[in-house]
Parts: sequence; C-alpha cells; structure tokens
Amino acid sequence: MRPKFRVSWVVVAGSAAALLVGWAPCSGEEATFDFRVDRFELELTGPVALRRGIDFVEEFDDQTLSAWHTEYGTAFAADGFLHLASPGTELPDGLGVLPGTTLDLSLVSSARQVADGEGSFVARSYWEPDELAPGDFNHMSLATLGRDPPGLSEVAGLAITNETRDGEPAAYTMVQHLVRFGAGGPEAPQLSTVAIEPSAITGQIVFELRFDDDANTLETAFSLDGGATFERPFQPLPIFVGTSYGYGYFVLGADPQTNTVRTRAPAPPLCASGALIGNVKVVSSARPGSTISVKGSIPLRRRRYDPRRAGAEIRIVDRSLPETPILDVTSAAALRGGPGCGSHDGWRRVRNGFVYRNETGALPPACTPGSAGGLTRLRFRNRPRVRLSDGRFVPGGLVFEVDLATAWHPLPGARIATTIVLGDTTGSGPAAPCATLEVRCVASDASVRCE
Repeated sequence: MRPKFRVSWVVVAGSAAALLVGWAPCSGEEATFDFRVDRFELELTGPVALRRGIDFVEEFDDQTLSAWHTEYGTAFAADGFLHLASPGTELPDGLGVLPGTTLDLSLVSSARQVADGEGSFVARSYWEPDELAPGDFNHMSLATLGRDPPGLSEVAGLAITNETRDGEPAAYTMVQHLVRFGAGGPEAPQLSTVAIEPSAITGQIVFELRFDDDANTLETAFSLDGGATFERPFQPLPIFVGTSYGYGYFVLGADPQTNTVRTRAPAPPLCASGALIGNVKVVSSARPGSTISVKGSIPLRRRRYDPRRAGAEIRIVDRSLPETPILDVTSAAALRGGPGCGSHDGWRRVRNGFVYRNETGALPPACTPGSAGGLTRLRFRNRPRVRLSDGRFVPGGLVFEVDLATAWHPLPGARIATTIVLGDTTGSGPAAPCATLEVRCVASDASVRCE
C-alpha cells in the first residue's frame, strides 16, 4: 500500500499565489461546485507494459471508485463521470500561502502507479467544459516519490484556472506547474502560463502528460476540442530528478475557493445511483420519419413499473458535443403519463411492455413545436431470464428502443452515452431506478458502427 502523500495544496497554493497576487473574488454565501471528468487513460511502453498491460482506461463506471483514492472533499461516479464536487475540504489561508483565502479542495489520486526506469507513458484526462468561476483551479498532476535522497518528491502537470478580476471579461489561463520538495521543504514553483479564450473551448478539455523515460522529462499538452487537436506551448519539465528509484501516481483535482460566486448552480446528476451497465448500439432507423435508432438493455426488471403513472426520462449525449445532447427529455420535459399534444401522442400498453409515440414533435403542457427533441418512439420490453443449455442463465432485464428524427450522425471515435430513468425525477426524485450506458463508434467500410 502506498503511503498517504497529500501534495495538491502545494500546487494549488503555489500556482494561485503566483497568478492571483493582489486579487480576490467577490464573496458569496455558499460556493457549490461540481466539475466532471469523463475519462482517464494511460498508455505504457517498455518493460512495465509486459507485466501490467499496455493500457489502462477509466470510464468512471465503478461507483466505488475502486481505482482511485479520495484524498480531499467529495468525489463520486454518476452519469458516466467522475464528479469532483462540493463540499470540499477547506484549507484556511491556503496552508499559509494565501492569507485570508480558504481553498475548498475535492481531489482523487490514482491507485495505478508508474515508475522511473520502467518505460515511457502517455496519460490523458478528459474534462467536461464546465464553467469556471473566478478562483476555480482544475488540474491533472503527476506526483512522484523517490528514495535517493530520501523524501524527495515532485508534483508536475497542467491546470486551467479563471483569474478574471471584477468588471473584466472572463479569461482563462492554462498553467504548467512543477513543485519539487527536498529535505529543506518545497522549492520555488516552476510555472508557465498561456491565456485561453473561453470561446475557444469547443469540446472537452483534455490534459496530456507525456513522460520520456530515457530523458526523464515530462511534456504537457492540452486540447480544447475533445482531443481532435492538441496545443504544446510549454517546454518539457525535468522529472524524477535526483532519484535512483522513484514511482508516481496521478492526481485529478478541483481546487476552487470557498467565497467563489457562480452564475448558476451545478445541475444534480440525472442518474446518481446508476452505473455504466448493460449494452447499447446506435443504428440507422428503419421506421418512417426516423433517422437514428438507439437500442439496448439494462438488467433492471421492473414488473410493476408503468410509465403511464411513473413517467420516464432519457438523455443521449455525444461526449464530443456535451452541451448539445442528441436527446434530452428530462426534468420538465420528462415523458409523463396522460394526454399528449396530439391524439396519437403518449404511452400505451403493448405485449410485454409499453410504447411511447410522438407524432407532433411537441411535449405537454406547453406543446411547443420541437420540444420533443426529435423523439418519435420509445419502447420498453421486459426480457425474461433465460437458461442456456450449459446450465448458465442469461439475466432478465428491460429492453429499450429509441427512435429519433435528427440531423446528427455518429462519427468515428464518437462515444455515445445513454441514460435511462424509470420514473420522473421531478416527482419520484433521485431514487428512481436508472442506468447509464456508453458505446464507442468505429469506422466500418463506408459506414460507422456503434455497438
């Protein structure tokens, strides 16, 4: 078991002190935050890859976060994301570096380790472009420990922060940081920055750390469009310096300040209790009036579930376009029972399940044209448990099929996340059974296959 080694505050406080001298955000009654990490991936080369495997990919589908240690604050998995949320762990005066400022940390560290001398690696983390309020500081770092000299350690990585002053237009800053600790305490932080226009962020924010084992350097890069393109404005950092042996692990942290004012509170997770389970595929729809069909099953067999009474919610998101869901009939737009906007709209019972149809393109009560988001049909069907010839059982569950009329089409590399809620969260609350399923799309001949 690796020792507990909390170093995030040094990165935060050192970077914030250098960037935010003489500035403090407006005060507020309560700072709520929820920053979402969609994916972490690690690719190894060299001797370590032969023993541990080349790749490690974390989609945050394990609600226990078994591959991560929560070092500070609040961290949980929901909707297919790692949420770094409030309440955080409060650190008054930035542990002496920022007098009068209290940091509010939520941070996890990886159980997966890397080591000097065992090969090079590339690590990336994919963050939703959640709004950064002044004082916010989100980062991915590599923390190292060495044995020669004893106690030598380093923290290096990338962060994005908002250093907007009162009355100024919003401005973000990308920070490359390196803090080294020796017997005499921390050395002066090595910081490099570039300005980021918030309007330049068109997809997920990706942090990349690339370690060269031969040169013992760490090169950083970042993407503002979900990984389609990367920028590399910084010089490589010397890492694992002065150690005859060293190992490291990764840190993902959200380090806002407690008096931060936000223009809007973060939305609660749609499916806080559901994991990335079941299966799903995206295909062309054969039904007239529809273009795309999303089909899948979840191991939730709800014999007493009746959407005519309980309602249903569904959200389908292309991870590369997180702010514009393919379909979002949730909350006020949930599919409730009762009459629809047309005589053929609404739920009805069918053999072994239920079907919802929408021919008007609108949802009650306002029946605004287009409010159905392109949904034309949703089918739920109970699937019984089946016993195979070898004695094993195929578990029962709920099969669903969603038909859409949409201009969207999946592209190679797209990751499509579908969340199903068996109920109306405005009425039944977050306890409604739910599940989130994800599929990656790949090129197949002249088409794209997502299954």
